Amino acid sequence: MLQKPVEKQKIVLFLMIGLLIIVSGTGCSAPETVEEVVRVPVEVHQVSTDNISRTITLSGVTEPEVTAAVMPEIMKGEMVQSVAVRVGDAVSRGTVVAYLDSKTATLQYEMAQRSLEDAELALERNQALLEAGAISQSQFEQAEAGYLQARDNLKMRGIEISGYQVTSPISGVVSSVNVSAGNMASPQSPIAVISNINTLLVKTSVNETEAANIRSGQQVQIFSSDDQDYAIIGTVRSIAPTMDLQSRAFPVEIEINNRDKRIQPGTFVKAEIEAERKQNVIVIPSEAVIIRGGQARVFIISDDKAESVNIETGIITSRLTEVTSGLNEGDQLITRGNDSVIIGDLVRIVEPIERQVERVREEAAGQ
Repeated sequence: MLQKPVEKQKIVLFLMIGLLIIVSGTGCSAPETVEEVVRVPVEVHQVSTDNISRTITLSGVTEPEVTAAVMPEIMKGEMVQSVAVRVGDAVSRGTVVAYLDSKTATLQYEMAQRSLEDAELALERNQALLEAGAISQSQFEQAEAGYLQARDNLKMRGIEISGYQVTSPISGVVSSVNVSAGNMASPQSPIAVISNINTLLVKTSVNETEAANIRSGQQVQIFSSDDQDYAIIGTVRSIAPTMDLQSRAFPVEIEINNRDKRIQPGTFVKAEIEAERKQNVIVIPSEAVIIRGGQARVFIISDDKAESVNIETGIITSRLTEVTSGLNEGDQLITRGNDSVIIGDLVRIVEPIERQVERVREEAAGQ
């Protein structure tokens, strides 16, 4: 009779052990895998207002404002005795450029001097004779005429001999020398050319579309091929009112103050002229703009997601773009990574690569 309760206890014990095994087996099963959310790294720019301008780039070759040929004043050919200047020399107006062989002219001048001296003595003698009544008035006037003629002849010979010293008609720089000692000089051939390079000119042209945006007196930034980082300020001297029919463009003349002689004549330069300017408008980096089917659009961040926005643009440069509609101040604009996202992608804002590089350099310099 006592065996039945013991059997019941055994059955209950086995059931409890089985239940524990089932429960413990369920608790030891592998946890469910949670899928990790991938966010696209992007760089952003906070939309704000700024000023923006668009420039027209013209090009041309500089040339002196004033150039003068040094011509001998003598009426016949004479041999060049010596040249007093070299190319590149600075000269003033009246500086002797070359000396011509003046032996004949000097001899004629000396003869004229002696003739004047003789005529002056003759005039004095005739004056005394006239006062003594020894000669008539007409005889005295003949002597006086001889004196005046000798004086004029000496003056003429003096002018002639001065022409054997060929001088510069302007102040400037010697840009060319065309003769050497022993050559013949004539009034038809320049001995040298002098250029005033304190003011340079650039003669260029602009197309019909942009002609209305250029006016006389407008400031110009000049960049030479030798130093493209340094801008020299110039001025629009003139723009032709009519189109050149051959080039189908409007001639433009730009003036450059070159008193520091920074640019040499014959230098190829680029001239940047501001065509239009706007102030306090929404401006964004041009790299953020994507063109699809003629429509400009950008990506902004909304609730940590990429959102595509169609925009209308105004002034566009290589660096900046004016936005006339579609964006508001404060919008977070995706500037880099915009070609890797699609609408609805979760994004992660990262530090601009330029700043990362700068920080690494600073850290390296501090070590």
